[in-house]
Amino acid sequence: MALLCAAGAVAFGVIARPSDDRATAAPVYAAVRTPLLSPRRLPSLFAPALAAVARGRFQQTLAAIAAPFDRCVAVDDASGTLARVNADMPLTPASNAKLLTAAAALSILGPDFRFTTRAMLDAAGHLVLVGGGDPVLSSRAAQPGAVVTELDDLARAVVGSRHAITGPVLVDDSRFDSARVVPDWKQIYLTEGDVGPLGALSVDGGFDVVLHKPATDPAVLAGTRFQERLHAHGVTLGGAVRHTIARDDAQEIAHVDSPPLSAMVEDMLTTSNNYTAELVTRELGVATSKAGTTAAGTNAIAGALNALGVPTAGVTLHDGSGLAPDDRVTCNALLRFLALTGRAKFAAIDRGLPVAGRTGTLALRFHGDPLSGVLRAKTGSINGVVSLSGTIDAGLRPRFAFVANGNFSTQAGGKLQEDIAHAIARYPDAGSIAEVVPAP
Repeated sequence: MALLCAAGAVAFGVIARPSDDRATAAPVYAAVRTPLLSPRRLPSLFAPALAAVARGRFQQTLAAIAAPFDRCVAVDDASGTLARVNADMPLTPASNAKLLTAAAALSILGPDFRFTTRAMLDAAGHLVLVGGGDPVLSSRAAQPGAVVTELDDLARAVVGSRHAITGPVLVDDSRFDSARVVPDWKQIYLTEGDVGPLGALSVDGGFDVVLHKPATDPAVLAGTRFQERLHAHGVTLGGAVRHTIARDDAQEIAHVDSPPLSAMVEDMLTTSNNYTAELVTRELGVATSKAGTTAAGTNAIAGALNALGVPTAGVTLHDGSGLAPDDRVTCNALLRFLALTGRAKFAAIDRGLPVAGRTGTLALRFHGDPLSGVLRAKTGSINGVVSLSGTIDAGLRPRFAFVANGNFSTQAGGKLQEDIAHAIARYPDAGSIAEVVPAP
């Protein structure tokens, strides 16, 4: 013990000896910046306050994006609400309206529903092509994986039926009304190929792929293409294709079914197919009120909203695709629809969301970005409108809806989409304890 005490005294003397160079001497012990009894030493006590700081910062960040314009944002995760900015403000949604159309279609028609195009034989032996509203009927051979109904399959089935038929081919598109466009659409939508003329019997999205222009009469064009396919299989029917309405005593000799509605909805969302959205909307009108009109279809969508518990205040639809500038939707309604994707019946909506840097309308965006392969969202864009609603498969896996209306360019609108997506992906940007407990 004596030796230990002596050694300790020597050590103390060495440590306590004053420096010969006071200008360069450093203290032996650093000053304690945070007292032992400071609340900063128990950060877990302030976790709720730190979370509140992060949410407040998040709310401010979202509110600042697109601030000069009318806009809404709504963000949730599994725990509940993360942020709301003007979430009940009715805004023009552009193609985000397709989320509502998709959910209503899956709810009312069901994922396994198929459109059917029929070949009928009338009393005079004429072949009558009866449209069933199929939006993906195609006169061309399908590419692998394409969601189409091949008109050639019906032609081969007619030839295989071995019925005696006479020409010309007659066409019946009476399932839907004869309006080829929605009244408040811009004429440029047809001329630029955004959507083709609507009808219950049409091929190739209502476009003449030979002349590269919208069909003058979608049903007559479909009949002409069908007559060509019959000729390719050895059956030649003369005469000009013309309209009729199939009588109840007409005999079905063949038919062709579309892919299931779930596959069509998935493709509609991924590629933002306006034609599919519009014909599905008219079919909803037939299913709910026996009226194949756009107005009946949008009424059916509104009814589906109510049945699904989606907030309808401020929601007004003039079409099913979102091309109509007078459409109005809220971010709360869009977000509620996204929440439905957890149900098996609505899984096609989740599968159909474009993936950043990979598929659909986001395939060419976010390359080399942390959101590539992680962001899955439905895009929307028409003049002065931009929208983005979906989910981020990382972190808290938030669901979100964003819509902005204003005088901005297409490029500026795309930047708003990207800014919103990045801001949401960064949450929670955790605050420091210094923001909650002052020093020391």
